[in-house]
Amino acid sequence: MKAPLKPSPRGGGSANVKDMSRGGVKSAHPIADFRRANAKRLRSNTTSAEQRLWRQLKTLPLFGTHFRRQAPLGPYVADFVCQRAKLVIELDGGNHADPKHQQHDRIRTAWLEAEGYCVLRVWNIDVFQEIASVMDQIYVKLYGSLHAEVSDFTPPRQAPAALADPPPQGEGADDA
Repeated sequence: MKAPLKPSPRGGGSANVKDMSRGGVKSAHPIADFRRANAKRLRSNTTSAEQRLWRQLKTLPLFGTHFRRQAPLGPYVADFVCQRAKLVIELDGGNHADPKHQQHDRIRTAWLEAEGYCVLRVWNIDVFQEIASVMDQIYVKLYGSLHAEVSDFTPPRQAPAALADPPPQGEGADDA
């Protein structure tokens, strides 16, 4: 007879409990699963501004990369992200004018920038009334200027790190 299953140390039950959202097996990372599920929900409930910008982003010349929408990044879900270019685009509706929401946006932006991302915040109204200007801003963030040629985002190969100098006599390995 099998021994009863113990709850996992991270909580959420035992390791073989069925969960249809993850291919039938419960994950050992319930927070990551929650973020993925939240991102999926947001993708299926896009705003009209997100839909319009998404269609426009598909017209941008991007070689070696692409944008993802409603992508989990750490504790947040970014509206749009280009991983190779480290560019996050956040669409802001009228509620982002509220001081409390602005504080949350500053914290979120600071976290994303600390992770190496460049964050471009765009008002929803600009997506509808000034889409060409919005696309120009995105192009500049990707390539440096409006007149820059489109380039491949394939990261350059890193040269092998040079071997460190050996430690001075009397330091490091045994000198016996």
